[in-house]
Amino acid sequence: MEGIDLFSLMPRPQVTTKSSIEEKRSEPGFYEMMLSGIEKTNELQNKADILSQELATGQTKSLHEAMIAFREAEVSLNFVMAIRNNLLRSYQEILSMGR
Repeated sequence: MEGIDLFSLMPRPQVTTKSSIEEKRSEPGFYEMMLSGIEKTNELQNKADILSQELATGQTKSLHEAMIAFREAEVSLNFVMAIRNNLLRSYQEILSMGR
């Protein structure tokens, strides 16, 4: 009866070279993706605020453009909030696993 070679089941160590480290850095990480999404959401909110003020003061008559900006800002904010809620839920699940 032959035994199982446990060493063959172990993952092989990965050799990291300078080029593989640079390749990993060129890909945006989770933090960078979240930060850029939040910045984009902030830009859309600011654009909607500016158009709202221009519409209220009569500087622009483009209700259509303002409504599109409001909707874009709303959808973007809802998306960021959904991601936040999922992250919080995941964090709470991880915390409950340790109990």
